[in-house]
Amino acid sequence: MPDNIFYHHDLWGATELKPELLQKAKASFFSYSDENTVKDQHKLDFPELFGGLEECNLISKLLGKDSKLYKGSRFSVKNFNNALQNDIIHISSHAETAPNMRQHCYFLMRKGKEPEKYYGSDLPDATRFPKFVCLNACETGVGSHITGQGTYSLSRNFLGKGTKAVLKTLWKIDDKVSKALMVQFYNNWLTGMSAGDALRLSKQNIKLQYPYPYYWACYVLEGNPNLYLK
Repeated sequence: MPDNIFYHHDLWGATELKPELLQKAKASFFSYSDENTVKDQHKLDFPELFGGLEECNLISKLLGKDSKLYKGSRFSVKNFNNALQNDIIHISSHAETAPNMRQHCYFLMRKGKEPEKYYGSDLPDATRFPKFVCLNACETGVGSHITGQGTYSLSRNFLGKGTKAVLKTLWKIDDKVSKALMVQFYNNWLTGMSAGDALRLSKQNIKLQYPYPYYWACYVLEGNPNLYLK
C-alpha cells in the first residue's frame, strides 16, 4: 500500500502546488483533555484522551517556547478563533461526522468543564487562516459526498477558508498509536522534510510496531504536501 498519497479537492489546484515555509513559532496546540479532566472518567459519552494530552504536551515542547498550548477548559471558542491567525493549528479531540448530512461535521472543545461542539460551519470569516491544520480526531476526513464537488468534511471546511494543507483521518483512531505517530510526524518535519514526506516516514515507522493498516493508514494529507517548517 503506497504511503505517499495526498489528496486535493481541486484538480486544478493540485497542479499549482508550490513549496511554502511555515513559522514554527506561530503554532497553537489544542487538547480536549488536561491533567485535571483525565482524572475524571465518569463522563463516558466523550472519554478523556490521555494520549492526546501527552501528544500536545510533547509536540508543543518540540516546536519551542513560542508555541501556544491550550488544554481542557482553555480549549475554548474564543481561544481557538484567536489562534486561527497562526501558521499551524493542531487539534487532539473527539469528532463526529454524518455522511448524509453536509453540515454535521464537528469536533469537541470546552465550555468551562463541559464539552462543546464546534462545527465546520462555525469557522469565522478572516483575512488569514492557518496554513497547516492537523485534525487528530476520529473521521475528520469523512463527510457528505457530492458528485462533481467531492467530500464535504471538517478538513474541507478549513481548506475552503484558505488553509494550504490538512492532516486528517478516514476512520476511528487509537489514542495511544495516534500520539506516537503525531510525535514522529513533527520530529520528522523539524528535520527539514516536507509535511508530505514527514507523514510518509512516520507511517512507515509506525508499521514496524503496528503492522495492521487500521492504526496508520487512516492518516492522509489533503492539500499541499510541500510545506516546510522554518
